[in-house]
Amino acid sequence: MMNEKWKEVLSLLWERSRFVAYFFQAVQFAENNNLPSLSLIIYTSRLYLFYNKEFVQKIQPIELIGLLVHEMLHIVLNHNHRSYQTKNIKDIYLQNLAQDMIVNSYIDRHRKTFFSKKGRYEVIEISIPKELPRIPENFFNETGTSDPCWEEVYKWLKNKPLQKQFKFNEINEGQNIEGFFFSDEDNNMIPTGVHVFNNEKELIDIDSKCKHIIFFAEKDDECKEERAYQEITGIINKAQKTDNSSWKNLIKSIIDFSSQSNEWFYTYSKFNRRYFSNGIYTAGRAFKEKQFITVAIDVSGSMVMNPDEIEVAFGVIEDMTRKYKIHLVCLDEELFIPEKIDNTFYRSKNLKKGYIYKKGDWKFIKSGTGGTTFFAPLFNNYMKSHHEMLVVITDGYIYDLNILKKYTPTLWVISGNRTEPFYPPFGQVVSIKALGA
Repeated sequence: MMNEKWKEVLSLLWERSRFVAYFFQAVQFAENNNLPSLSLIIYTSRLYLFYNKEFVQKIQPIELIGLLVHEMLHIVLNHNHRSYQTKNIKDIYLQNLAQDMIVNSYIDRHRKTFFSKKGRYEVIEISIPKELPRIPENFFNETGTSDPCWEEVYKWLKNKPLQKQFKFNEINEGQNIEGFFFSDEDNNMIPTGVHVFNNEKELIDIDSKCKHIIFFAEKDDECKEERAYQEITGIINKAQKTDNSSWKNLIKSIIDFSSQSNEWFYTYSKFNRRYFSNGIYTAGRAFKEKQFITVAIDVSGSMVMNPDEIEVAFGVIEDMTRKYKIHLVCLDEELFIPEKIDNTFYRSKNLKKGYIYKKGDWKFIKSGTGGTTFFAPLFNNYMKSHHEMLVVITDGYIYDLNILKKYTPTLWVISGNRTEPFYPPFGQVVSIKALGA
């Protein structure tokens, strides 16, 4: 039987966030007093939250909710370095400290908005115990990074003595639960979850469970109005920071996997039966599979992409012109089809005509004068009858991002100069970087 304290906590959680509540409805709660606090892990192919009853009784319900969100974020952020493969690395503990700092600082930064949703006007804050480690303020001052990943914090920590020290205490509980927990300089346990090492199969199971939960949550319209749902799904689709060699291969692999379409063509090898009976031999229409993609380029005045980034982005596209027919559309305050006249692009008034991209055309793409980009004309109107792969090249400063209709498959190619994270409502994301950047 579930602990009464947890029943109270989960009841409050349902009022605050349908999405987080959905997540923990898929979790089995089990008392395990051999652990010093709690731990969300895969056990016998199921998600379990093992908890110490005495620990739970000492923590206020609002902070227990915060700890549940903390544990969930570790899974969402795919912190799979907690594995047997990396356990022998001498800095595994420092890596986990950096990871906890990322999660706790994220919760602090979103404490007034994480539980917000459309139509809710009261502020319901999320809270975690003050003893939990956060990213040191000196990190932000010295690096200028406002939204770091755990690897960046880890590298900084390796060379910086912390004002507040944390100790690492190993456990081997006996139910295949092996890991450690934090304590302070006086050996008092930090009131947070136990860090458990996972094997490769468990990591795969965790990822599968997470996707399964999101699949069901997105069917609840009220859940989709929550900031928590939008933030978490945004994190999952967050731009992948890759080096120059790998992001190009990533774009190609995504396009190759996702793009295909059907197209009619005319050929004299197949006569037109409609006219043949009248003695007229003319080309007949045949059906074949021919792949093409649509590429939408943001040309608004707010575009912060450098020309060299546009060049490298289209360099990948141009490598694929032999295999794909590329339809080019442009966006600023409205959608328009480019029309090339004497090596200059103009706005065509015919949205049905289409423009087939040719090598080198990126040189003639000019930024517009408007400061706002509207993407609803693309997703809500233009792509209605389309089924091909859509590649969007943008800096991510999109005015109407929250009202876009889902289009699959979509690949967002985001400028490497963008300093803020980009959370799209759907599709995959790749962050590009120009050579030498």
